[in-house]
Amino acid sequence: MQKLRLFFRNDNYYGAFLITTMAILSSLNNSFIHATATKYAPVQIIFFKSLTALAVLKIILPYTNKQLSKSHALAWQITRAIFAFFGILIFTLSLRYLTIAETVVFSSSSAIFTSVGAQVFFMERITSKRWVALFISTIGVIIYNFYVSSVNVYLLFPILSALLFSCSSLCIKQVSEYDSTYTTLFYLLVSLVTLSIIPAYYYWLTPNLTDTVFILGAGFCYIIMQLALIEAYTFADAAFIAPFKFAKYPVNILAGFIFFAEWPNQHVFIGGSLILLIMVFLLALDKEKVKQHTTDKIG
Repeated sequence: MQKLRLFFRNDNYYGAFLITTMAILSSLNNSFIHATATKYAPVQIIFFKSLTALAVLKIILPYTNKQLSKSHALAWQITRAIFAFFGILIFTLSLRYLTIAETVVFSSSSAIFTSVGAQVFFMERITSKRWVALFISTIGVIIYNFYVSSVNVYLLFPILSALLFSCSSLCIKQVSEYDSTYTTLFYLLVSLVTLSIIPAYYYWLTPNLTDTVFILGAGFCYIIMQLALIEAYTFADAAFIAPFKFAKYPVNILAGFIFFAEWPNQHVFIGGSLILLIMVFLLALDKEKVKQHTTDKIG
């Protein structure tokens, strides 16, 4: 990673490259799961995916288990992992019943839940602008359901997973004060393996060679995505690289079209566009807040 960073010579460009790479890996990860989700139980996919990611993490990081497992916020680590487990479980179910575009676009509401949750649980004031943003994003989901022949119950899956991912993200705010990012990642993967191993055994179905490669590929993509995210936010300015996170939407839609002949209809575009516009709006609010905080410090 150090050689790659030196190649770019600018940490912001380096971070943007990593975030864009994450978008591509995200589309591959979702495609691998989408291809296997109808054949195998979600817990089995989570088990293999997490075990693969944990193995890759151990190979890449020069740390011992003792170093990685040293936590000063164990309760928060476990709580965060439980939220993440059920979030991933429901997200996997979403990829079984919905298209990649539907799953990815509507799960993006996690940013809204996190924004509101951070203000509620950490005693920050909820502005009227953010309440309006939450309302408009909800309208986006309603628009999609209104135009389909019947209410798409499965569309609630990515939204519910987004809520659980938001709870997991809020836990990280507490965990980050005591533990390193790599320790948090280690506990997440170990917890995912632990929580999924018994139900995976119960629903076990031996995968064929192709599906094994797909699930292992999902695990590899997942851990590289997590490490790239850590690397990007370590060296680059968060405000600079944040917009590049939106690259995952067109890339995932394209992956759905190429691999599964899935093309979102106009209602997904309308409802999804409202949600994505709100993401941009919240990003602008956060940048304004950071700028104001910096000005106050200088003053």
